[in-house]
Amino acid sequence: MKACAYALQPINGSHEWRKFGIEPMLPPVEKTMHGKPKKNKRNAKNELKKVKPRQLNRAGLIMRCRTCGGEGHNRRSCLQPNTIGS
Repeated sequence: MKACAYALQPINGSHEWRKFGIEPMLPPVEKTMHGKPKKNKRNAKNELKKVKPRQLNRAGLIMRCRTCGGEGHNRRSCLQPNTIGS
């Protein structure tokens, strides 16, 4: 119970803190990271993203259902009954 024996007295601000002869701590020095540096160029809003030659994007494609062939939905949300093939 010796830890609870001392009461802490409140201080009204940092001007009442005790002064020590030590210089204030400085932040650590920034190190240069290894590897490829980041790109500095930011694309404008009207510029298109560059697509890799083997990567396809889905912009402009029309969704078609596999069961009924309708546009705008897929097989899961199709309202027509599912036909089982033989």
